[in-house]
Amino acid sequence: MKIAIISHVLDFSGVPIAQIRLSKAMADRGHRVDLYFLGRGTRYPSIDNISGRRVSISNYGSTLRAVTYLAATLTKGNYSYVFVAEDHLGILITLLATLLFVKSRIIVSSRVQPYDAQSIYPNASLFSKSGITRLLYRLLSSKIFLMTAVSNDLASTYRKLFSWSTHVGLYNIISDSFAPSHLTEFSPQKNRLRDPKFTVVA
Repeated sequence: MKIAIISHVLDFSGVPIAQIRLSKAMADRGHRVDLYFLGRGTRYPSIDNISGRRVSISNYGSTLRAVTYLAATLTKGNYSYVFVAEDHLGILITLLATLLFVKSRIIVSSRVQPYDAQSIYPNASLFSKSGITRLLYRLLSSKIFLMTAVSNDLASTYRKLFSWSTHVGLYNIISDSFAPSHLTEFSPQKNRLRDPKFTVVA
């Protein structure tokens, strides 16, 4: 299966690191994975250990250049699934896929509370940037194969605030050899990490 995973900026933060680990997990299962970052921070994690796993990393400093390239990539890539992190980028990719009649199934992952996300702030005027983005999200919601949130509470918040939301909770933990040793360093409830219901295996 051919999969595209798209994230905003490659840097030391939760979203890009999660996308890197998701791409590795998918590639390890034999899928062809293309991982795209639309920009690069001043400091970013090593990506050398991804090589050889059928994962390609592209980086575009300009949003316009990135959109142009992604439009061509979505059209020619013939992806079965496209994973997108963060609402605003998910809306953009869904819009491109809709306009270009791309048949890929799009999965959008919401990471923060809507009241903390300027792109879809619930109380913003309809004529503001947030209001227009929120309207686009509603209009394009039926084109999104799966809306996910990184916790059940966050998914519930989306469903309460937006009538069109079909968000489901999907905890952002991938079980691999790297995760347990680092997670247990910071968790006061180490035994809970061994409980299968707290782990998502990609």
